[in-house]
Amino acid sequence: MISFLGIIGTVIGFLLMSAYIILINKIFNVLTLTEILILSSVLCATDTVAANALIKADKFPVLNAVLFG
Repeated sequence: MISFLGIIGTVIGFLLMSAYIILINKIFNVLTLTEILILSSVLCATDTVAANALIKADKFPVLNAVLFG
């Protein structure tokens, strides 16, 4: 049951994020539909731990201190 809810939440997040980026893209017209869908899928599939792992302590010491204490 918990896996089902996780999948549904990810799909809903993907759809909402795709729709929002498509609306913003109508103003700026920078990305193709394929790029929008790839960006949305990457952002929805990753979790905060993966994003935090990309932060280098030597490049961003304040942000590292805020996130990791």
